[in-house]
Amino acid sequence: MDVKELVNKFKEYSNADTTLLELAYDFAKKAHGEQKRASGEMYFIHVYEVAVILCNLRMDINTVSAVLLHDVLEDTQVTPDILNKEFGEEVCNLVD
Repeated sequence: MDVKELVNKFKEYSNADTTLLELAYDFAKKAHGEQKRASGEMYFIHVYEVAVILCNLRMDINTVSAVLLHDVLEDTQVTPDILNKEFGEEVCNLVD
């Protein structure tokens, strides 16, 4: 479960620049930190696995990036302004 695996999965169907995906991965991983789900599983595992599912569905870079970030507004101290500044309006709107 690392960024290289996710990037490789995305590159199986897309030639898009993966910088945004890599930034979203790092940002979400840091934002969720040591958060755990009720099951005791690290929270980031959930967003990563959903990103893999979306890669299997051949979604675009903004959608896969947004899914990595989909819980940062609800479950961390990240604000929409921060997300918009870091990832742009489209990704922020998808997350919101």
